[in-house]
Amino acid sequence: MNSILSQVAEKDRVFGKLCSEAEYSYEHKNYFAALACLFIISEQIIKHSVDKIDGNFSQAIKDARDKKIIDDVEYEMIDSLRQLKNKIFHENHYSMGIEINGKNFPIDENEVKEIIYRKYSEGVFILVLRLI
Repeated sequence: MNSILSQVAEKDRVFGKLCSEAEYSYEHKNYFAALACLFIISEQIIKHSVDKIDGNFSQAIKDARDKKIIDDVEYEMIDSLRQLKNKIFHENHYSMGIEINGKNFPIDENEVKEIIYRKYSEGVFILVLRLI
């Protein structure tokens, strides 16, 4: 993972700092901050790739796929992460859960945030490296 982060930092200072901050937060068990960084990184790299500063993230992801900037697997990863972001930051997540391997877990638990970060971080960092 450090190699990917170093390469990102060499290519782009802002994305490098965001990726490093996400990983630093994760390593220090601040999973909420790690996810916040990951959400920001994923949204900004997609909007950067389709040359949109603002606007609808869901549409930006579709545009990136339609323009063949990302493939279907990357689309599914980023869109799934976008949906998780909406659950965590935009909905009443205290009453919500997330299904992981057929089991429902409260989304506000640190362990769940850790699982989400581990599931998506490397893919997001690799995507950033490819797109910058």
